[in-house]
Amino acid sequence: MATWILTGALALLVAAIQTYWKWVTRKTASSHGLKKDDWVFYIDWTVTSAVALCYSLIDASLKHKPVEPMTVSIALIVGILGVGMLPNFVRDLCYDASGNIKGWKHIVGLDLAGMAFLFSSVVAGVKTYGA
Repeated sequence: MATWILTGALALLVAAIQTYWKWVTRKTASSHGLKKDDWVFYIDWTVTSAVALCYSLIDASLKHKPVEPMTVSIALIVGILGVGMLPNFVRDLCYDASGNIKGWKHIVGLDLAGMAFLFSSVVAGVKTYGA
């Protein structure tokens, strides 16, 4: 349980710091400078999960640790869906023809999807290395 809380807290902390930096660097006298796209974090979380999961599997293999088939399946799902297919779905479903995100429900949905990928990598890592 602590692993889930730590993962979620770190992801939200990174998102908060990113947003703060965007706000500080773009702030003008008449506007805060943030746009809806600045609240989209699924890219960071999905890429982080894919890289961390690949690293974990390679490290486990080099250390001759057993890796469950379900962990390999999670890695394939994260790789195929998260990195390969999700960007196309996002473009088609969440952005309009001019390249603007359609609304806040799309942002929340995307961020929840990114968080799900991140949590799936954490589960795979915990199953491989233990909590």
